[in-house]
Amino acid sequence: MIKGEYRTIFATRILLIIGALGDESTAYLKSPCAPGHYGPECLGSCTCSRIENCSPFTGECAENLQCSQEYVAQQCQKGVINMKCPEDPGWWYWNGSCYYMEETNSLTWLEAKNYCTAYNGTDLLLLDSAEEKAWVTSVLQKPVWIFSLGASQSDAEKSSRKNQHVTLSPTKSTAPDSCDQLNANGSLNQINCSSLAFWVCERREGDSMFWKYSGRLLTKPSGRDTYSSLEFALSACILKADCTGVTYWGKRYIPVTGKELIFSKNRQDAVYLRSACSKGHYGAYCQKKCPTCLNHTVCNRLTGLCDGTVTCQERKKLELCEYRLTSKFCFASWKYWNGNCYYVPPYGVLNKSEAEFMCSRFQGAQLIKLNSTEEQGFQSSSRFVCAD
Repeated sequence: MIKGEYRTIFATRILLIIGALGDESTAYLKSPCAPGHYGPECLGSCTCSRIENCSPFTGECAENLQCSQEYVAQQCQKGVINMKCPEDPGWWYWNGSCYYMEETNSLTWLEAKNYCTAYNGTDLLLLDSAEEKAWVTSVLQKPVWIFSLGASQSDAEKSSRKNQHVTLSPTKSTAPDSCDQLNANGSLNQINCSSLAFWVCERREGDSMFWKYSGRLLTKPSGRDTYSSLEFALSACILKADCTGVTYWGKRYIPVTGKELIFSKNRQDAVYLRSACSKGHYGAYCQKKCPTCLNHTVCNRLTGLCDGTVTCQERKKLELCEYRLTSKFCFASWKYWNGNCYYVPPYGVLNKSEAEFMCSRFQGAQLIKLNSTEEQGFQSSSRFVCAD
Protein backbone atom coordinates (compact mmCIF):
# COMPACT_ATOMS: atom_id res chain seq x y z
CA MET A 1 0.00 0.00 0.00
CA ILE A 2 1.46 3.36 -1.13
CA LYS A 3 -0.32 6.64 -0.35
CA GLY A 4 -3.56 4.79 0.39
CA GLU A 5 -3.49 2.94 -2.94
CA TYR A 6 -3.30 -0.86 -2.89
CA ARG A 7 -1.34 -2.63 -5.62
CA THR A 8 -0.85 -6.32 -6.38
CA ILE A 9 2.83 -7.02 -7.07
CA PHE A 10 4.82 -10.14 -7.88
CA ALA A 11 8.12 -9.78 -5.99
CA THR A 12 10.44 -11.72 -3.70
CA ARG A 13 12.24 -8.97 -1.80
CA ILE A 14 11.17 -6.32 0.68
CA LEU A 15 12.97 -3.07 1.43
CA LEU A 16 12.69 0.14 3.39
CA ILE A 17 11.62 3.32 1.61
CA ILE A 18 13.68 6.32 2.70
CA GLY A 19 11.78 9.59 2.94
CA ALA A 20 8.28 10.76 3.85
CA LEU A 21 6.77 8.24 1.45
CA GLY A 22 8.09 5.45 3.63
CA ASP A 23 5.69 6.43 6.42
CA GLU A 24 2.79 6.02 4.00
CA SER A 25 3.80 2.60 2.66
CA THR A 26 3.00 -0.89 3.94
CA ALA A 27 3.64 -4.33 2.42
CA TYR A 28 1.32 -7.31 2.94
CA LEU A 29 3.11 -10.54 2.04
CA LYS A 30 1.55 -13.86 1.07
CA SER A 31 3.37 -16.61 2.97
CA PRO A 32 2.51 -19.50 5.31
CA CYS A 33 5.64 -18.87 7.39
CA ALA A 34 5.42 -17.54 10.93
CA PRO A 35 7.26 -14.26 11.59
CA GLY A 36 11.00 -14.86 11.78
CA HIS A 37 11.04 -17.88 9.47
CA TYR A 38 11.44 -18.26 5.72
CA GLY A 39 11.95 -20.70 2.87
CA PRO A 40 9.83 -23.28 0.98
CA GLU A 41 9.11 -25.20 4.19
CA CYS A 42 9.64 -22.28 6.59
CA LEU A 43 12.71 -23.98 8.07
CA GLY A 44 15.03 -20.98 7.83
CA SER A 45 15.52 -18.68 10.83
CA CYS A 46 15.96 -14.96 10.22
CA THR A 47 18.81 -12.86 11.61
CA CYS A 48 17.06 -9.49 11.28
CA SER A 49 16.98 -7.00 14.14
CA ARG A 50 13.16 -7.19 14.03
CA ILE A 51 11.39 -10.34 12.87
CA GLU A 52 8.72 -8.36 11.01
CA ASN A 53 11.50 -7.08 8.72
CA CYS A 54 12.39 -10.59 7.56
CA SER A 55 11.35 -11.66 4.06
CA PRO A 56 9.48 -15.00 4.34
CA PHE A 57 10.69 -15.79 0.82
CA THR A 58 14.45 -15.27 1.05
CA GLY A 59 15.27 -14.50 4.71
CA GLU A 60 16.67 -11.11 3.69
CA CYS A 61 16.21 -8.24 6.12
CA ALA A 62 14.24 -5.24 4.87
CA GLU A 63 16.52 -2.88 6.76
CA ASN A 64 19.47 -4.09 4.66
CA LEU A 65 17.84 -2.78 1.47
CA GLN A 66 16.88 0.89 1.35
CA CYS A 67 15.28 2.71 -1.59
CA SER A 68 15.06 6.50 -1.98
CA GLN A 69 11.47 7.61 -2.36
CA GLU A 70 12.09 9.22 -5.77
CA TYR A 71 12.71 5.76 -7.24
CA VAL A 72 9.51 4.13 -5.95
CA ALA A 73 7.66 4.93 -9.18
CA GLN A 74 10.24 2.74 -10.96
CA GLN A 75 9.63 -0.08 -8.43
CA CYS A 76 13.10 0.68 -6.99
CA GLN A 77 14.96 -0.80 -9.92
CA LYS A 78 17.38 2.05 -9.30
CA GLY A 79 18.39 3.99 -6.22
CA VAL A 80 18.73 0.98 -3.87
CA ILE A 81 21.41 0.97 -1.18
CA ASN A 82 22.37 -2.32 0.49
CA MET A 83 23.89 -2.18 3.97
CA LYS A 84 26.03 -5.19 3.00
CA CYS A 85 27.69 -3.16 0.24
CA PRO A 86 30.62 -0.79 0.97
CA GLU A 87 29.35 2.28 2.78
CA ASP A 88 31.22 4.81 0.65
CA PRO A 89 28.87 7.06 -1.40
CA GLY A 90 28.38 5.90 -4.99
CA TRP A 91 27.76 2.20 -4.28
CA TRP A 92 24.41 0.85 -5.50
CA TYR A 93 22.73 -2.54 -5.24
CA TRP A 94 21.06 -4.68 -7.88
CA ASN A 95 20.15 -8.36 -7.92
CA GLY A 96 22.66 -9.68 -5.40
CA SER A 97 25.60 -7.49 -6.41
CA CYS A 98 27.05 -4.12 -5.43
CA TYR A 99 28.13 -1.62 -8.09
CA TYR A 100 30.28 1.48 -7.85
CA MET A 101 29.74 3.85 -10.77
CA GLU A 102 32.27 6.64 -11.17
CA GLU A 103 31.17 9.37 -13.56
CA THR A 104 33.14 12.33 -12.20
CA ASN A 105 36.83 11.37 -12.26
CA SER A 106 38.60 9.71 -15.20
CA LEU A 107 41.36 7.08 -15.06
CA THR A 108 43.20 4.75 -17.40
CA TRP A 109 41.92 1.17 -17.57
CA LEU A 110 44.62 -0.16 -15.23
CA GLU A 111 44.18 2.69 -12.76
CA ALA A 112 40.42 2.02 -12.73
CA LYS A 113 41.03 -1.68 -12.15
CA ASN A 114 43.39 -0.92 -9.24
CA TYR A 115 40.77 1.44 -7.81
CA CYS A 116 38.25 -1.39 -7.79
CA THR A 117 40.57 -4.09 -6.40
CA ALA A 118 41.42 -1.89 -3.42
CA TYR A 119 38.07 -3.21 -2.19
CA ASN A 120 38.22 -6.89 -1.27
CA GLY A 121 36.51 -9.23 -3.74
CA THR A 122 35.97 -6.37 -6.19
CA ASP A 123 36.97 -5.81 -9.80
CA LEU A 124 35.84 -3.95 -12.89
CA LEU A 125 32.37 -4.94 -14.04
CA LEU A 126 32.13 -8.14 -16.08
CA LEU A 127 28.68 -8.39 -17.70
CA ASP A 128 27.07 -11.80 -17.35
CA SER A 129 23.44 -11.32 -18.43
CA ALA A 130 21.26 -9.19 -20.66
CA GLU A 131 19.35 -8.08 -17.56
CA GLU A 132 22.52 -6.85 -15.85
CA LYS A 133 23.60 -5.01 -18.99
CA ALA A 134 20.17 -3.36 -19.28
CA TRP A 135 20.25 -2.26 -15.64
CA VAL A 136 23.80 -0.87 -15.81
CA THR A 137 23.21 1.06 -19.03
CA SER A 138 19.98 2.51 -17.64
CA VAL A 139 22.07 4.23 -14.99
CA LEU A 140 25.02 5.28 -17.15
CA GLN A 141 25.32 8.60 -18.91
CA LYS A 142 28.82 8.26 -20.39
CA PRO A 143 31.19 5.44 -21.52
CA VAL A 144 32.88 3.45 -18.74
CA TRP A 145 35.73 0.96 -18.44
CA ILE A 146 34.65 -2.63 -17.77
CA PHE A 147 36.62 -5.84 -17.37
CA SER A 148 38.48 -6.90 -20.52
CA LEU A 149 39.46 -10.54 -20.95
CA GLY A 150 42.18 -9.57 -23.37
CA ALA A 151 43.76 -6.79 -21.33
CA SER A 152 47.09 -7.14 -19.54
CA GLN A 153 46.39 -9.66 -16.78
CA SER A 154 47.83 -13.00 -15.77
CA ASP A 155 46.40 -16.16 -17.31
CA ALA A 156 45.22 -17.27 -13.85
CA GLU A 157 43.24 -14.05 -13.38
CA LYS A 158 41.63 -14.31 -16.81
CA SER A 159 40.64 -17.93 -16.13
CA SER A 160 39.24 -17.04 -12.71
CA ARG A 161 36.99 -14.30 -14.04
CA LYS A 162 35.84 -16.47 -16.94
CA ASN A 163 34.83 -19.19 -14.48
CA GLN A 164 33.01 -16.72 -12.23
CA HIS A 165 30.78 -15.44 -15.02
CA VAL A 166 29.32 -16.57 -18.28
CA THR A 167 30.07 -13.35 -20.10
CA LEU A 168 27.31 -11.78 -22.16
CA SER A 169 29.42 -10.44 -25.00
CA PRO A 170 33.08 -11.14 -24.21
CA THR A 171 35.53 -9.32 -26.41
CA LYS A 172 39.10 -10.31 -26.94
CA SER A 173 41.40 -7.42 -27.56
CA THR A 174 42.91 -7.36 -31.04
CA ALA A 175 45.83 -5.41 -29.59
CA PRO A 176 47.54 -5.69 -26.21
CA ASP A 177 46.79 -2.04 -25.47
CA SER A 178 43.02 -2.22 -26.18
CA CYS A 179 40.43 -2.40 -23.41
CA ASP A 180 36.63 -2.59 -23.30
CA GLN A 181 34.34 0.38 -22.78
CA LEU A 182 30.60 0.10 -22.26
CA ASN A 183 28.50 2.92 -23.69
CA ALA A 184 25.24 4.22 -22.26
CA ASN A 185 23.40 2.81 -25.31
CA GLY A 186 24.69 -0.70 -24.49
CA SER A 187 27.33 -0.97 -27.23
CA LEU A 188 30.91 -2.09 -26.55
CA ASN A 189 33.98 -0.37 -27.92
CA GLN A 190 37.67 -1.23 -27.75
CA ILE A 191 39.69 1.80 -26.72
CA ASN A 192 43.38 2.32 -26.00
CA CYS A 193 43.90 1.28 -22.37
CA SER A 194 45.89 4.44 -21.66
CA SER A 195 42.91 6.63 -22.49
CA LEU A 196 40.99 8.28 -19.66
CA ALA A 197 37.42 7.23 -18.90
CA PHE A 198 34.94 6.63 -16.10
CA TRP A 199 34.45 3.10 -14.74
CA VAL A 200 32.17 0.62 -12.95
CA CYS A 201 33.27 -1.71 -10.12
CA GLU A 202 31.35 -4.85 -9.10
CA ARG A 203 31.34 -7.15 -6.08
CA ARG A 204 28.95 -9.69 -4.63
CA GLU A 205 26.67 -8.54 -1.81
CA GLY A 206 28.30 -9.02 1.60
CA ASP A 207 31.69 -10.24 0.31
CA SER A 208 34.29 -10.08 3.08
CA MET A 209 32.93 -7.15 5.07
CA PHE A 210 34.43 -8.46 8.34
CA TRP A 211 37.99 -9.55 9.12
CA LYS A 212 38.83 -11.84 12.02
CA TYR A 213 41.78 -11.08 14.32
CA SER A 214 42.28 -13.80 16.97
CA GLY A 215 43.54 -12.73 20.37
CA ARG A 216 42.60 -9.11 19.70
CA LEU A 217 39.61 -6.91 20.34
CA LEU A 218 37.95 -3.58 19.75
CA THR A 219 36.55 -1.70 22.76
CA LYS A 220 33.52 0.55 23.37
CA PRO A 221 30.41 -1.66 23.15
CA SER A 222 27.66 -0.20 20.96
CA GLY A 223 24.76 -0.34 23.40
CA ARG A 224 23.97 -3.19 25.76
CA ASP A 225 23.01 -5.90 23.29
CA THR A 226 25.16 -9.03 23.18
CA TYR A 227 24.63 -12.16 21.09
CA SER A 228 25.31 -15.87 21.31
CA SER A 229 25.37 -16.07 17.50
CA LEU A 230 28.09 -14.46 15.40
CA GLU A 231 25.69 -14.17 12.45
CA PHE A 232 23.17 -12.20 14.52
CA ALA A 233 25.90 -9.92 15.88
CA LEU A 234 27.31 -9.18 12.43
CA SER A 235 23.82 -8.40 11.14
CA ALA A 236 23.26 -6.01 14.05
CA CYS A 237 26.61 -4.32 13.40
CA ILE A 238 25.82 -3.74 9.72
CA LEU A 239 22.70 -1.79 10.68
CA LYS A 240 24.60 0.61 12.96
CA ALA A 241 26.46 3.40 11.20
CA ASP A 242 29.02 3.76 14.01
CA CYS A 243 29.66 0.02 14.49
CA THR A 244 33.27 -0.84 13.64
CA GLY A 245 33.13 -4.56 14.30
CA VAL A 246 32.14 -7.37 16.65
CA THR A 247 34.25 -8.44 19.62
CA TYR A 248 34.01 -12.01 20.98
CA TRP A 249 34.39 -11.63 24.76
CA GLY A 250 33.21 -13.87 27.58
CA LYS A 251 31.59 -16.30 25.12
CA ARG A 252 29.38 -13.50 23.74
CA TYR A 253 29.52 -11.49 20.53
CA ILE A 254 29.38 -7.74 21.14
CA PRO A 255 29.01 -4.98 18.49
CA VAL A 256 31.54 -2.25 19.22
CA THR A 257 32.53 1.26 18.09
CA GLY A 258 36.24 1.32 19.00
CA LYS A 259 38.79 1.68 16.22
CA GLU A 260 42.08 0.51 17.75
CA LEU A 261 43.05 -3.18 17.61
CA ILE A 262 44.07 -4.22 21.12
CA PHE A 263 45.69 -7.39 22.45
CA SER A 264 43.65 -9.47 24.89
CA LYS A 265 45.14 -11.58 27.66
CA ASN A 266 42.57 -14.23 26.83
CA ARG A 267 43.60 -15.79 23.51
CA GLN A 268 40.07 -17.12 22.98
CA ASP A 269 38.92 -13.55 22.45
CA ALA A 270 38.69 -12.30 18.88
CA VAL A 271 37.43 -9.37 16.87
CA TYR A 272 35.67 -9.21 13.52
CA LEU A 273 36.67 -5.81 12.16
CA ARG A 274 34.23 -4.21 9.74
CA SER A 275 35.88 -3.10 6.52
CA ALA A 276 35.42 -3.71 2.79
CA CYS A 277 39.08 -2.96 2.06
CA SER A 278 41.58 -5.43 0.63
CA LYS A 279 44.67 -6.36 2.60
CA GLY A 280 47.07 -3.43 2.64
CA HIS A 281 44.37 -0.79 2.03
CA TYR A 282 42.33 1.45 4.31
CA GLY A 283 40.46 4.74 4.48
CA ALA A 284 37.79 6.37 2.32
CA TYR A 285 37.10 4.27 -0.76
CA CYS A 286 39.96 1.99 0.44
CA GLN A 287 42.37 4.09 -1.64
CA LYS A 288 45.04 4.64 1.02
CA LYS A 289 47.86 2.10 1.35
CA CYS A 290 49.03 0.71 4.67
CA PRO A 291 52.59 1.24 5.90
CA THR A 292 54.90 -1.73 6.47
CA CYS A 293 54.08 -3.04 9.95
CA LEU A 294 56.77 -4.80 12.00
CA ASN A 295 57.13 -6.87 15.17
CA HIS A 296 53.74 -8.61 15.26
CA THR A 297 51.79 -5.43 14.56
CA VAL A 298 49.14 -5.37 11.84
CA CYS A 299 47.76 -2.63 9.67
CA ASN A 300 44.36 -1.53 10.90
CA ARG A 301 41.99 -1.36 7.90
CA LEU A 302 40.05 1.40 9.70
CA THR A 303 42.86 3.79 10.62
CA GLY A 304 45.92 2.69 8.62
CA LEU A 305 47.96 2.51 11.84
CA CYS A 306 50.14 -0.46 12.83
CA ASP A 307 48.26 -1.75 15.87
CA GLY A 308 49.57 -4.34 18.31
CA THR A 309 51.40 -2.54 21.13
CA VAL A 310 48.41 -2.04 23.47
CA THR A 311 47.04 -4.72 25.82
CA CYS A 312 43.79 -4.85 27.79
CA GLN A 313 44.30 -5.74 31.46
CA GLU A 314 40.56 -6.15 32.16
CA ARG A 315 39.19 -9.71 32.32
CA LYS A 316 35.50 -9.35 33.22
CA LYS A 317 33.76 -6.43 31.50
CA LEU A 318 34.58 -5.25 27.98
CA GLU A 319 33.21 -1.76 28.70
CA LEU A 320 35.98 -1.30 31.31
CA CYS A 321 38.72 -2.41 28.98
CA GLU A 322 39.51 1.01 27.51
CA TYR A 323 40.24 2.28 31.04
CA ARG A 324 42.66 -0.57 31.81
CA LEU A 325 45.04 -0.45 28.86
CA THR A 326 48.83 -0.65 28.90
CA SER A 327 51.23 0.01 26.05
CA LYS A 328 54.78 -1.12 25.26
CA PHE A 329 55.58 2.52 24.56
CA CYS A 330 54.39 3.85 27.92
CA PHE A 331 56.48 3.90 31.10
CA ALA A 332 55.94 1.06 33.56
CA SER A 333 52.83 1.61 35.76
CA TRP A 334 51.48 4.22 33.28
CA LYS A 335 48.05 3.86 31.70
CA TYR A 336 47.29 4.12 28.00
CA TRP A 337 44.27 5.86 26.51
CA ASN A 338 43.50 7.14 23.02
CA GLY A 339 47.09 7.35 21.82
CA ASN A 340 48.56 8.91 24.97
CA CYS A 341 50.23 7.68 28.17
CA TYR A 342 49.04 8.78 31.62
CA TYR A 343 50.50 8.45 35.09
CA VAL A 344 48.07 8.50 38.01
CA PRO A 345 50.01 8.58 41.32
CA PRO A 346 48.72 6.23 44.04
CA TYR A 347 49.30 8.74 46.88
CA GLY A 348 47.57 11.85 48.17
CA VAL A 349 47.03 15.45 47.13
CA LEU A 350 49.83 17.75 45.87
CA ASN A 351 49.72 21.41 45.01
CA LYS A 352 50.20 22.45 41.39
CA SER A 353 53.93 23.15 41.68
CA GLU A 354 54.58 19.80 43.33
CA ALA A 355 52.45 18.02 40.71
CA GLU A 356 54.32 19.75 37.85
CA PHE A 357 57.65 18.75 39.41
CA MET A 358 56.48 15.16 39.79
CA CYS A 359 55.50 14.98 36.11
CA SER A 360 58.74 16.62 34.94
CA ARG A 361 60.73 13.71 36.36
CA PHE A 362 59.46 11.62 33.43
CA GLN A 363 61.00 12.45 30.07
CA GLY A 364 58.52 14.21 27.77
CA ALA A 365 55.75 14.29 30.41
CA GLN A 366 53.78 17.23 31.78
CA LEU A 367 50.76 17.91 33.92
CA ILE A 368 47.68 16.97 31.91
CA LYS A 369 45.72 19.55 29.92
CA LEU A 370 42.25 18.22 29.21
CA ASN A 371 41.41 18.44 25.51
CA SER A 372 37.96 16.82 25.40
CA THR A 373 35.04 15.72 27.54
CA GLU A 374 36.02 12.10 26.79
CA GLU A 375 39.49 12.66 28.22
CA GLN A 376 37.95 14.42 31.23
CA GLY A 377 35.72 11.40 31.79
CA PHE A 378 38.70 9.07 31.57
CA GLN A 379 40.59 10.98 34.29
CA SER A 380 37.64 12.17 36.40
CA SER A 381 38.56 10.16 39.48
CA SER A 382 42.25 11.17 39.59
CA ARG A 383 43.73 13.81 41.90
CA PHE A 384 46.39 14.81 39.38
CA VAL A 385 47.68 13.18 36.20
CA CYS A 386 50.85 13.33 34.12
CA ALA A 387 50.53 12.90 30.38
CA ASP A 388 53.14 11.92 27.83
